[in-house]
Amino acid sequence: MDDVLHRHHSQGARIAAEAVDNFTAVKADNARLRRDKRELAEPLELAIAAIQRLTVDNDRLRTALHEARSIAPLPRRPR
Repeated sequence: MDDVLHRHHSQGARIAAEAVDNFTAVKADNARLRRDKRELAEPLELAIAAIQRLTVDNDRLRTALHEARSIAPLPRRPR
């Protein structure tokens, strides 16, 4: 009977130790993911701002091109 109780206790202790190890690993992973997220947030915001600026620039250039095409070209002067 003592042997059964000892095995049961050992198995419970092993399961508890694995649970603690798993919890510690999850905490470490979460901390790493939070650091990665913080490190990537600024470059992402800069990329978003660049895309927005390029979108505005593209719209202005398209408008200028459209307006330039609708203006009749002046005749060239002979040389």
